Amino acid sequence: MEERTRELNRLQKILEGANIKLASVVRDINGVSARKLLEKIVADDLPDTDEVSCLIHKKMLPKLPEIMTSIEGIVTPLQRKVLSQVLDHIDDLNKRISTLDTMVKDYMTEYEAAISAIDELPGIGRRSAEVILAEIGKDRTACQ
Repeated sequence: MEERTRELNRLQKILEGANIKLASVVRDINGVSARKLLEKIVADDLPDTDEVSCLIHKKMLPKLPEIMTSIEGIVTPLQRKVLSQVLDHIDDLNKRISTLDTMVKDYMTEYEAAISAIDELPGIGRRSAEVILAEIGKDRTACQ
């Protein structure tokens, strides 16, 4: 997850270098609408208003003028290639995170009661509860 965060930051940096300020308009640069826009930018030059309106979610249509302004950058061929690589890497990391999450979920099913008990503590989420359980183990009799 940290690697994906670094890659998303790298994506932001490349976009800033091309004067594309999409992140200031969309909530999630890795969201569905933003990804469609980024893939269009990688595929060819600046999409027009009609193309953008087809790519974004209906709820984002009121922001269409802001979105158009935010993507009015200059993307060099090299930046397009790098953007493509970064997007592919993010996709791969998302797939790996999903696979690992499934593995953890499958493994942790027998510890569900302990995870739920730890998760009830204020400030502790499910992921933290899983980490705590992995660190201290389920059998606490040796520590008493």
